[in-house]
This record gives sequence, C-alpha cells and structure tokens, in this order.
Amino acid sequence: MRFKRLVLTVAVFFTATVFFYARAQSAFTIFNSQNSQLPINTVRAIAIDSLNRKWVGTDYGLAVFDETNWTIYQTSNSGLPDNAIRSIAFDNNGAAWIGTINGGVAKFDGTNWTVYDQFNSPLPSQQINAVAFDSSNNKWIGTTSGLVKFDDTNWTVWDNTNSALVSNNIQTIAIGRNQLKYLGCINGGMAYFNDTVFTVYSAWNSQIPDNTVIHIALDSNDSRWVAMPTGGLCTHFGGSAWSYYSTFNSTIQSDALDGVFVDKQQNKYIASMQKGLIIFKNNNFVFYDSTNSDMPDTWVYCVIKDTNNIIWLGTYDGGLIKVSESVLNSIGNTQGDFFIDVFPNPATTSITILISDMNEEKKLALFDCSGRKITETYFTDSNYKLPLDVDVGIYFITITSGSRAYSRKITVVK
Repeated sequence: MRFKRLVLTVAVFFTATVFFYARAQSAFTIFNSQNSQLPINTVRAIAIDSLNRKWVGTDYGLAVFDETNWTIYQTSNSGLPDNAIRSIAFDNNGAAWIGTINGGVAKFDGTNWTVYDQFNSPLPSQQINAVAFDSSNNKWIGTTSGLVKFDDTNWTVWDNTNSALVSNNIQTIAIGRNQLKYLGCINGGMAYFNDTVFTVYSAWNSQIPDNTVIHIALDSNDSRWVAMPTGGLCTHFGGSAWSYYSTFNSTIQSDALDGVFVDKQQNKYIASMQKGLIIFKNNNFVFYDSTNSDMPDTWVYCVIKDTNNIIWLGTYDGGLIKVSESVLNSIGNTQGDFFIDVFPNPATTSITILISDMNEEKKLALFDCSGRKITETYFTDSNYKLPLDVDVGIYFITITSGSRAYSRKITVVK
C-alpha cells in the first residue's frame, strides 16, 4: 500500500489596530517646512549614506540632514538640474545619484555635480524613477522610456522594441546577490533581467495580482517583496512560489502601497497610500497614521531604517517623519495583555484556538488564495476548534476580536 503525504499550509494573519495617541512620549518626530529647513512637505525619496546622513528628495529640492544641520540643494544654488526629485541612491564609491522628474539624473560626489540627460547622453527620458548599482558599479537606471545601463563609458537602452519588456515605464530596480535585476513596471508587471534575457511576470502569466509594481525590496534569501498600488503586498520566492497579502485575504490595512523596506531581522516596513506606515512583524500587521497616532499624514511615499534602527518616512503632505520603534513598542505594551494561541502545528483535521478575550465575540474567516471566502464563523468561547475540511492548498485565516486580530502560519498534514 502506498501512502501520500499531503501538506496544507494555512496562513493566519494578525493586525493590532492601535487606537491610542502617544501623549507622554511621542514615537514620531516631524520635520516640515514650518519647523525645519525642509523646503516642502512632500517627500518622495530617502536614502542614508555611510555617515548616517539622510538624503531627502522632495518636490522642491534635495535636503541632506545629519539630525542637527540641514543642507539644501536646489537648482538656484547647486548643479541639481531639477527640483522635483524621484529617486536617490549611492554608488560603490559613495557618490549620490539623484533622479529627477524633468532633468535627468545628477551625480554628486560631495563637491562636483555631473548631469546626464537627453541632451548630453542617450538617456531616453528626462524622468528618472530609479537608480541601482551592481557589483561592478554599473549604473542601472529606470526611466519612463526604458531600462538603461551605464558603465561610465557606454550606454545601453532596453525597451519594448528590443526586449521582452511589456512596459517602458520602469518604476523601481532591485539587484540581488546573484546580480539579477528585478524591475517593477507601470502597467507591465515585474521583469527579471540576467543581462541577457528578460523574464516578465504579469497578471496574465503569473500569480502577481497587479500589473503595476511601485517598489521591490529583497529579504535575506533574495525573495522579492513587492508593493503595488491596488494589489497590496506580494512575495515572489522564485518560480511558481508566490504569496500575497491583501485586504481580501489577510488583515493588512490597505491594498494601496508605495514602498517596502526589509530590515536585518526580516521585518517589513510598508509605505501605504491610505494607512500611513504598516509594519509586518512576526506575521502581525500594525499600522500608524493620523487617525491613531501622532503621524501627520495617512499617505507615506517611502520608508527606510537607519543604522540606529530608526525608521524614516517620506509623506505626501506631512514632511519627513522620524519614528522610534522602541517607543512604539513601549506604548503598545501599555494597551494590556492579549493572549492567543493556535495549535497543533502541524495539524491534521482541525486547529484549536485559545484566546484571552473570554466573553467578547470573535470572528473567524477562512479564505483561499484568490481571496474567496470559504467560511466565516463567530464564537465567544476562549477555546474554539475549527475543522479543516478543505482541499490541499494555501489558505488564509483572519481572527478578529474587537479592534484586534491575529495571525500565525500553520502546517496541516493529511
């Protein structure tokens, strides 16, 4: 007799929606045009150099901030070709490359400015959305009219006329340890490029739920974490292995995302267009915006962490935000204990849920990978057993209790 071992992975997701304001000690320090030298409150790009200085790209110039002093670069006082900045990155020699919306890309080594645009180079567009550098210090430039490689001498341009790219509008570039280039496109999905062949993943040929990719971040395994404007957060592990988190199949608070940062502990910090900063840690989603914290804005364009583990956010109209996660955590701990456990793991035909909210009604919903709801039930007991009468596959469970919800990944074997 032959026995088949089937594995069902059930992912359970959590959000701790935090309805409090940090009164005694705020986790948020706000820098805007009213209380600092920041030239305008719209911040679209942040990069951190080897000295831990923050390079802040705004709609009205570049600001360099060492947390004491500000240095402002604009077209009127520097070689910056355009005040509307869309990207900032540092090459292998420490020089900053600043992508602008209408002035090409400017290289700044701290003293000298060098500008590359359509008038003095083969750049196909004046708008530069992204710049990244490979191990050989080649410059990879994402424009609205294609992908560009510049090796300090030669220029190479790829677009939909000479490659498999579906869209010429390259929004983001990430380069993995194997030097593979990961490209996010507007209305063109996600493209991988090994310097010879493009492989394109779209909603028509893969499990990616949105054909517009705003940002890609890599974790320690080079898995791709993808922020999309309508599809939420997606992860591509390689090949046909995908996972994704949306408001339909998880408790992530928004599907409209602008950016992702993965720290050394593999925590994900997500820039949201609707819910401010979203943190994904230990399978838990938590958000902070102007409705539940001292965050001045609900729209975050970009997120990054510095060498002191301080979070920095660029917002639509709230300026540059410094966030102390240790203060966030200490405030969160004052909200009272909330205990929940799900077992066994691995499971066979059911899982048991233990929860500290004994009398409050809880809602449990089970979804499949497409976001289709399989079942929904309500319970008040602190001990509840859920039968797993489902086919083999990936499912999502959300458990909400009042303003809180919970998650954990569980493996079910049959």
